[in-house]
Amino acid sequence: MTPKTASLLTDPQLHSHIVYPSTDEALIAEAVGVFASSGLRKGEAVVLVTTEARREVIERRLKADGLDVRSVENSGQLAFLEAGELLSVFLKEGMPDAALFKTSVTRVIERASTNPETGAARKVRIFGEMVSLLYMGSNTPAAERLEEFWNEMVEAYSVSLLCSYSLGLNHGGHSFPQSLIDSHSHHIAEQQVH
Repeated sequence: MTPKTASLLTDPQLHSHIVYPSTDEALIAEAVGVFASSGLRKGEAVVLVTTEARREVIERRLKADGLDVRSVENSGQLAFLEAGELLSVFLKEGMPDAALFKTSVTRVIERASTNPETGAARKVRIFGEMVSLLYMGSNTPAAERLEEFWNEMVEAYSVSLLCSYSLGLNHGGHSFPQSLIDSHSHHIAEQQVH
């Protein structure tokens, strides 16, 4: 991992919206692990909106970093949400609905942004792969719309957001759309993580 990438993942600026498209699932898990573990160590809340398969890999990565995953989860500092389930809450006829998205994601952010033990405010980091699910389902327009909605939430709630796109087998030979890269404040290229 390059020093610039490590710094971006460990110390993202507020309002950061980072994208990491990759063909390598292990590299995505490594990037998410760095992003999440550094936030947890700083006392920030971390919300991981992921598939069940990726959750298992991330949990192993966090445990390897010496974190007690169950403890930070029980304290409310770490939350795992299933990407497909959350996506189904606000997807209407194949496209994200703005009002439903805002309602569901606002609830998630507001819950995470307050320490339930002390009532103190805390920074929030979010990792999400709902956009990847849309992209892998060949619904790029829905992924673009969802990225726009996320940009609004990043600004409104001063969160840091990391998105991944699983490119798998080169997504049928198509290159990753520039429009999706452009909807982010930062782009991590695959070679920056090796």
